[in-house]
Order: sequence, then structure tokens, then C-alpha cells
Amino acid sequence: MMRQGAGSCVLALDGGRIAGIFTERDVLTKCMEDGFDWDQPLETSVLTKQPRTIQATRTVAEAIATMQQHQYRTLPVVEGETVVGLVRLGDLLKDLAEAYPEDVLNLPPRPHQVMERPEGG
Repeated sequence: MMRQGAGSCVLALDGGRIAGIFTERDVLTKCMEDGFDWDQPLETSVLTKQPRTIQATRTVAEAIATMQQHQYRTLPVVEGETVVGLVRLGDLLKDLAEAYPEDVLNLPPRPHQVMERPEGG
């Protein structure tokens, strides 16, 4: 059974268990070549089967680390094997920026850059 996520992906579910995922990135990387068959079933060539998930009991830091390690922007959240939601990198960044506005606003544009002399007049 297929259910649409909140606009950024489609999850393929089998009895509440996640069987696959189709994301915006998949559209760009798998569907844009000449001669792509738009009438084929998702599972034929574009669905990522048995995608990585994260348990709902894990931390935000663990979700971000998993997304960074595997270069994901969307990560299904599960309780046991049942999908209960999605974590999106953009949503996490927005929420963190809102929770810590002064810390985010005061970050240097390039944290690794060291200035040779102070800026200003």
C-alpha cells in the first residue's frame, strides 16, 4: 500500500512496515534521463527498497548524524517496525534555528575560516 508523506516523499508500506521510499531527490537522480518510462510502477526502478529508518526513541543528534552519514534529507521514524512519522533535515534545521536564535545568528559565515586581522574601520 502506498501513502503520501507530507509532500516530500512517498512511502511504500506493507502492513504498517516500511517497504520503500521515493523522495524528491529520487525524481532528480532517477527520473530525469532521456527515455524514462513515466508509466512504470514505482517499485520497478525508482523506489528505494527497505530504506534506513530511525526509532522514535532516538535523539535529534542521532537523527542528524544518520542523515549526514548517509546523505539523506528525509528519514522515516518508526516505533518497532511501524512508521509513525518523518524527520526532514530542513525542518530540523529550522526548529534548531528557532530554538537557539542568538547562537545561530552569531555563527561566523565560515566557522573554519580564521581572519588574519580584525575586520572593520
